[in-house]
Amino acid sequence: MTALQGHYATAEQQFREILSDQRRILGDDHPNTIDTHYRLARAITDQGRYREAQEMYRQVLADLRRVLGDEHPATLAARDNLARVTGLQGRHREAEPMFREVLVEQGKLLGGQHPDTVRTRARLERITARPKAAR
Repeated sequence: MTALQGHYATAEQQFREILSDQRRILGDDHPNTIDTHYRLARAITDQGRYREAQEMYRQVLADLRRVLGDEHPATLAARDNLARVTGLQGRHREAEPMFREVLVEQGKLLGGQHPDTVRTRARLERITARPKAAR
């Protein structure tokens, strides 16, 4: 788990190689392929390349919606991360409604105390705690 040890550039390269192989062997719609693409987006986020990560999360989200549907927990997690990288770019007014929508869906599907729901709620609270001028 190179990314978990803080070696994000190395992890990125490894994820890119694995993703290439998975796309060739398993196809774009295989859950493992989508998961590797998701992990690649996270490694890019962890390097502070938020715009690039945002585009990857958009593609991952489209794939998850097509393969698993809108209400799958993985799809909701991808939506949460898309909102997160939007906020990390300082676009809080855009990120806030994204977080709110995800939070409602997570509450319905997973419940209010599920770790994913709690994480999204905390991210929303950080965005909304900023002074209006900073959002």
